[in-house]
Amino acid sequence: MIRTKLEGDQARKGTVLVLFVLLLFSAAAIQPSGASNPATADVIIKAIEQLDLAIEQAVFAHVRFPLEDLKPHAHAVLNVLEGLRGPNYDPSYSDPGDGVGVLNYVQEIRQAPEIRGATEETRVGLENALQNISLYLEQAIAHTLKALDQTQLDAAQWEMRQALAFLSAAKGREKELTAVGGLLALRIRVGEPGGFPPSSEK
Repeated sequence: MIRTKLEGDQARKGTVLVLFVLLLFSAAAIQPSGASNPATADVIIKAIEQLDLAIEQAVFAHVRFPLEDLKPHAHAVLNVLEGLRGPNYDPSYSDPGDGVGVLNYVQEIRQAPEIRGATEETRVGLENALQNISLYLEQAIAHTLKALDQTQLDAAQWEMRQALAFLSAAKGREKELTAVGGLLALRIRVGEPGGFPPSSEK
């Protein structure tokens, strides 16, 4: 069958239209397997904001004297890290945080779809990073509790310096490897196209 030029043009236009519709449908139906969840990024940002408040209180605590002026800031560190339901939360002291607790935010991040649904290599790296962050926070709490038990200012300040060091490690730096980094490294990675990269990135 011989087509006229007009019929050939119409057939080509029809084919292009069908392909265009299929392309649109595919783009809408297929999501990248590692795409990041905006809600996860929000949780990481909240965790960093609350951690910054705990760091600020730890700084205040380790430079305050006499000992009675150090302790309210140490209690505030505990309140921000543990949240309202924490075993060491004390409502008689200030709580500059939002009541959730940095530890609880980190636990929420651990349940994020980017982690639970990631490839094994990526998931292991991210779980290691979050485990390290949790350990840093727990060490900060342990040193803060020791500071509160001290009867000498120097000893209490030394404990708060240790707490501050662990809080700083939990925050980390943006350019650290994901597997060993703190919350700042996670915040950068979750914002990248395709979600978290493999733990072995250079």
